[in-house]
Amino acid sequence: MNKEVDISIVIVCSKKDFILGCLKTLKPALAGVGNEIIVIDNATVDHVDKIIAKNFPEVIVLRREKNGGFGENNNMGMRIAKGRYVLLLNDDTEIIDKN
Repeated sequence: MNKEVDISIVIVCSKKDFILGCLKTLKPALAGVGNEIIVIDNATVDHVDKIIAKNFPEVIVLRREKNGGFGENNNMGMRIAKGRYVLLLNDDTEIIDKN
């Protein structure tokens, strides 16, 4: 069954500590919204792609072997995005529920 994708979130990952916190807070914030999360692993030395695959299997991860820069990496993610809307999100973003 294909679920409609309302929003594609593209995140360029530069640090493991940032992206894990970001993904942890995104999941509950997106409840009920058709979404996909695309992470571009910007040649991190600690191979964040494997950590994300293990802890967040629903996330699409593209691994870069060289630092492609912020713009190039976002373009890479947007090319495969399927959402009606695309959000470019920094990897140090955390969603806070104020309720």
